[in-house]
Amino acid sequence: MDFNTRIKYYLENILEENPDIFLIDVDIRSNDSIKIVIDGDNGIKVQDCIKISRAIKTKIDEEDKNFSIEVTSPGIGENLKISRQYKNNVGRDLELKLDDGTFIDGKLKKANDKKIELEISGINSKSKGEKYPRVEKESYYYKDIKQARLKVKFKN
Repeated sequence: MDFNTRIKYYLENILEENPDIFLIDVDIRSNDSIKIVIDGDNGIKVQDCIKISRAIKTKIDEEDKNFSIEVTSPGIGENLKISRQYKNNVGRDLELKLDDGTFIDGKLKKANDKKIELEISGINSKSKGEKYPRVEKESYYYKDIKQARLKVKFKN
């Protein structure tokens, strides 16, 4: 088993002990550093990152490898990457960019292992210039989504 595969294997075992925490990404860089991005069903605390970091460091030290390790949660504005992230954010506003370049804003209504459903709001005009609200629900398969970001709202 190569080093990258072993790191992912170690992480899977560590995260089995913490079922509400899940792996988003592992980036093993050529400069002897590892960046691990985790998320949780109830968010991530600094203690979670420390716990995962120490556990993986112990495994790497057993191999006599000298690596720096960074364990972090996804930041504001980061793309959603896996279905579990979408499921945890049902009810929040999203901005999608599809593979064909189309941008779509909407409220995430449903998410499963294959696709999401967005509620898209807009304004329609009647022929006499009267405007009325319009709400549509559209489904998008993950394979067609190039980027998906939560829209951050700041309160005054």
